[in-house]
Amino acid sequence: MKPLLHPFFILLLLVIISTKNIPTCLCDDDEHYTNCNRTFSCGGSTVSNLKYPFWGGNRDQYCGQPQLTLTCEDRYPKITINSIKYRILLWNDTAQILNVARDDYWNGVCVNDYKNTTLENTPFQYQNSAGLANLTLFYNCPSPPPNLPNTPVSNTCGDKIVYFYVGQPNPVPCTIVVIPIFGTSARLVSGTGVNQALNEGFGLGWTGNYGDCNTCISSGGECGFEGEFKCFCKNGTSSTSCYDIGFFFSFLIITFILDQIPTSCCADDVHYQTCSSSFHCANLKSLSYPFWGSNRPEYCGHPAFKLDCTGKVATFTIMSQTYQLLEVSDSSPTLKVARNDYYNNTCPTILRNTTIGCTLFSYGSDSRNLTLYYDCPSLPFPQPDSFSPQFNCSVNGTQMINYFVMESFIENAESSFSEIFGTCNSRVIVPILESEAKVIETNSTAENLKAALDSGFDVEWDANNTLCDECQNSGGHCGYSPISGEFTCYCRDGSFPSSCKSGE
Repeated sequence: MKPLLHPFFILLLLVIISTKNIPTCLCDDDEHYTNCNRTFSCGGSTVSNLKYPFWGGNRDQYCGQPQLTLTCEDRYPKITINSIKYRILLWNDTAQILNVARDDYWNGVCVNDYKNTTLENTPFQYQNSAGLANLTLFYNCPSPPPNLPNTPVSNTCGDKIVYFYVGQPNPVPCTIVVIPIFGTSARLVSGTGVNQALNEGFGLGWTGNYGDCNTCISSGGECGFEGEFKCFCKNGTSSTSCYDIGFFFSFLIITFILDQIPTSCCADDVHYQTCSSSFHCANLKSLSYPFWGSNRPEYCGHPAFKLDCTGKVATFTIMSQTYQLLEVSDSSPTLKVARNDYYNNTCPTILRNTTIGCTLFSYGSDSRNLTLYYDCPSLPFPQPDSFSPQFNCSVNGTQMINYFVMESFIENAESSFSEIFGTCNSRVIVPILESEAKVIETNSTAENLKAALDSGFDVEWDANNTLCDECQNSGGHCGYSPISGEFTCYCRDGSFPSSCKSGE
């Protein structure tokens, strides 16, 4: 039997705690917080807001993502992506857009090392919403390149001539370099104007999870990374956000005191009562753990399963990507989701791959990858009647050529197809259902593409499923403690780690 405290003593302690001004920090600010609170310092630079996900210089490595190291040279912050150094011209931390310019082309097109701009295996993608164009340069040509779609301009580099124009490259006996530029800079590509076009750079979208960082910052913390995302607070490190140490201390004491009160004299635990009811959210009915949102409190669900119920269809976020929640299986931990940016739309503002790989979510066995290629050259050969995987999309009024194919087509396609798709400006991979994939493989129309994207794909989830089963079997209701950051079983007589029996 639990020892009981005299009611007067309980009241006295509660009064003392409620009136005591407990300091929120009993020492100097945490070192990680202090270091990551600094912006990247590069004397004289106009880019003064570089913090997470970047690190380098006066920002320790744990203040940013491992791949995003900055250096300061010539009063410019610089970043190296796939062995190419770029000057950072602007960082929009609200939209996670980075404007950069090739450092090796800063002083003109006369270079010694010919490297194409690539983003493979990086946390960046081209920011096509800003309207990008390809500047194609031809080096070491025996004569002016023949059969080009546009008339090239030429510059002299010592005893050699470099040719260039705005557009996709054609196979010619030259060394070809393709560099993105803003579409608004394309008019400058004539004579010495090409230097200005290159120096105005182009936009990159960071594909990382900035939602976690926003949560951390809004709670007064600074974002970082130590094997996984961290929120560095004045009084320590958290995995999500900062909590006031005084409140936390008070909460622990009050919880301890209330725990001494005999359960026979109390009503059912308030968490138990609240989480016992299911809730409705937009198109979905009778939802329970791990979901929360609307009028259902956070402690009744898992942090990663917060639903937005304001529209006709419930939405939630995985890895900074918003999804429409179409169905929730009653018999298995499976969801049917559709990308919100691709719902009834094949031309989203930001082109971003689908990424859900984490400990909580995994792709369902019924999912297959569909690849969408944006801003491609025309196919230079006749297409079979059954092969019409083209869809319309325009940026700033400029119509682009775009294609969509199943992953299996790319694996089995002739090299000519692979070469054409390899020169497209952007590529996005979106999972779809197996049934929709079969339709596209036999009849690849734009209408079937939209239907496949709108039908979504299956996602399997695991939010402490085994513990939740144990909790429910013991008569409890599943939840999650925002304070401890761990699964909690809410029972009639209080909260326990895994089941109501674990409190005995």
